Amino acid sequence: MATPTLAETLKFANLQMAAEALFGFDANRNPNQAPGDTASTTGHSIGLIPIGVLTEGNRHASKFTQTEAEKFVTQWAVVDHISNTPTGFSGTLFRALKDDPSQGIVKDQLVLTFRSTEFIDDAARDNEATNKLEIKEHGWAFGQLSDMEAWYQSLKVDGVSLSQKQFSVLGYSLAGHLATAFNLMHGLDSYGGQKLIQNVVTFNGAGVGKIGDGSLVTTQVKLPEMIQAFSALRTQAEGPDGLIALLQSDLGRETYQTLKTQLASGATPGDSHWGYIEMKMALVASTLPFSNEAEDYGLLSAS
Repeated sequence: MATPTLAETLKFANLQMAAEALFGFDANRNPNQAPGDTASTTGHSIGLIPIGVLTEGNRHASKFTQTEAEKFVTQWAVVDHISNTPTGFSGTLFRALKDDPSQGIVKDQLVLTFRSTEFIDDAARDNEATNKLEIKEHGWAFGQLSDMEAWYQSLKVDGVSLSQKQFSVLGYSLAGHLATAFNLMHGLDSYGGQKLIQNVVTFNGAGVGKIGDGSLVTTQVKLPEMIQAFSALRTQAEGPDGLIALLQSDLGRETYQTLKTQLASGATPGDSHWGYIEMKMALVASTLPFSNEAEDYGLLSAS
């Protein structure tokens, strides 16, 4: 991957700014806004970009001036935008409408972008659940990576969007973590002898965790397996019996049922729930590291 030129850096910075926009999916204005769904058209936007989407941006600092927005919408269109999923993941696939050598834009080039932390408007999912309880504690944003992977697979369907096509990947802050993880999972993907990922650009990325011996080879093999296993756990957890059948100890089942009852009543996942798991199980797990309780502690901590 070649180092981007200054002109290309400007291109990617503008694309990241556009990825921060809400694209009309604003829960502050519509509290009943449905989460984006990787398996349906709910919470998706495609086509030409209205100028107002960019000048409004994320309703905070990430927004275009009128002049820059007018220019951007002549350069790029949205192949697919997925708004905040239940984990807070948001992504946008952009396609270039025309050549613009001044910014290194080539007609029809594709750029896959992810949205950064929404500190104010989605603090519970982005900052608390993802940044603090997942990346800080475990090194990986399991929930958003799971949704990112599901969305990417939906874009790879034959004849659609990213099927057998090269593209660049882009992210800032939390999204820099997602972009880095994406490259670790798919950096070796190729078609016709060419790698599919042309560039990976991150701005102030959150970094990633360590798996096993921390080597690149181990991470490339194990990270996709971890996300696949996590996605399977999510699917099971959404069923009527949840994860109860996977727990091996009375203490683990008791802890899980208490947490499930709290969350079912509308409580927002946060430090108090993590603290409850720690209070109930951490001491036992450390005292008996190979026990059923220790296994259950690991499962509940990752969930």
